[in-house]
Amino acid sequence: MLSGCTTYYFTTSSLVNQLPKVDSSVPTDKRFNNKITRANVTDKNGKEFIVYPNLHTAVRITSKTGERKIVMFSTMFVKDSLLYGNKSHIINAPIKPFKIADITKLELQN
Repeated sequence: MLSGCTTYYFTTSSLVNQLPKVDSSVPTDKRFNNKITRANVTDKNGKEFIVYPNLHTAVRITSKTGERKIVMFSTMFVKDSLLYGNKSHIINAPIKPFKIADITKLELQN
């Protein structure tokens, strides 16, 4: 899923600051959307860019243990220092949440 397009990067703090606060007590359907229309990212050289995510925008999350998960960007949110997301917009396939402190790399594919 993360090949053939431009890859951009977030720092963990940058992503957390950009994700809106989501009230998880409010029921949502399978097409949950965090409503982010633009994201501040960098390329591999550290040059800053603004990207405009769509329903196909994905993020690869890498943890300190080397575990990797790919989630749809629009499904990502942070609650209680955990990063949540879903692998799909079509079916309900949530990932096991990542502890923010354990994330070493965030790669956005747009």
